[in-house]
Amino acid sequence: AEFGADVVKIEAPETGDPLRKWRKLHEGTSLWWYLQSRNKKSVCVNLKSADGVEIVKRLAAEADVIIENLRPGALERLGIGWDVLHA
Repeated sequence: AEFGADVVKIEAPETGDPLRKWRKLHEGTSLWWYLQSRNKKSVCVNLKSADGVEIVKRLAAEADVIIENLRPGALERLGIGWDVLHA
């Protein structure tokens, strides 16, 4: 995102990215969050809901690159594994 890419970060409802509350806070938000998420867009999506899965599919249809950091097989169990998103 610092080099001009449009980056959309998908975060879990209620908790968001754990980095938001990690270590030194400024007005309730981690200083590391400000650094690591600079220039990124965030969206809250419940990946366990049908609506959430559709949102991810729509975002993926416009993406050049997708990076995920869930446990192996998690996206497949949610119905949005590589084969689905690639299609």
